Amino acid sequence: MIIALDAKTLLEIENRVFLIDVRPSSSYELSHINGAISISIPELENRINEIPKDKQIIVYAQCH
Repeated sequence: MIIALDAKTLLEIENRVFLIDVRPSSSYELSHINGAISISIPELENRINEIPKDKQIIVYAQCH
């Protein structure tokens, strides 16, 4: 499911969600949402154990 969230809504729910930035690590290092973890798409399968099962997951990427 794809849902658009504004910054205000994200701040309201940030303690209940787990943010994953799937952009390349170089993009994450330049700027990212506070509290997000960097896991690029090619790394997801190998790092799946880092994703908690007790929170909603929000994944974000760069859109063109």
